[in-house]
Amino acid sequence: MKELFYEESSKNSDNKSGKVKFYVLKSLQVFSIIMIIAIALFGVLIIEDFLKNLVANIIVAVVFFALFISTFIVLGRIKEKYCVDYDYTLISGELRISKVIKDVKRVDLINVNLSSVEKIGKYNSGSFNQLLEKTGVKDVIYSSNVVACEGKGFYYIAYNDDGINVIVLECTEKMIYNLLQFTGKKALEEDYK
Repeated sequence: MKELFYEESSKNSDNKSGKVKFYVLKSLQVFSIIMIIAIALFGVLIIEDFLKNLVANIIVAVVFFALFISTFIVLGRIKEKYCVDYDYTLISGELRISKVIKDVKRVDLINVNLSSVEKIGKYNSGSFNQLLEKTGVKDVIYSSNVVACEGKGFYYIAYNDDGINVIVLECTEKMIYNLLQFTGKKALEEDYK
């Protein structure tokens, strides 16, 4: 078996906009925490008024507490969609794709055994569209960019893992060349130029 290690990254080209959205959402999260603490303290500090309408005050406090907790959680999930990059690592016959959030948190997404690859080609080509129509599967795009960065392009990989799966990467032709060392040229689409 061939030994090969090759890695590429798909960096978010709209990083300024993503960072602004990230920090706005983070600020709203902090505001949610402040409001949770304020609700807890407010209920304790005015205990006399609290006891007069105990049931009503408990219901209001629980509703606002739940509202700010859920807001905190939802904002945290949305925040992770910004400042996202993807790493593609090729290690001796296996392609590993990871999501990197704000250059801090790394999440492994998928491992593809290259012996199961059936087709590799350019995204939105004729054979790509035929493949999607024929199999009825959806493509999963592992890039934060709408337009490929300089020197890169969007390429698809169709592989069989209990059914056909199609993933789309933003990478250089060198990555495709390295993938073809393990899949063979038969996997390259017919209309690839």
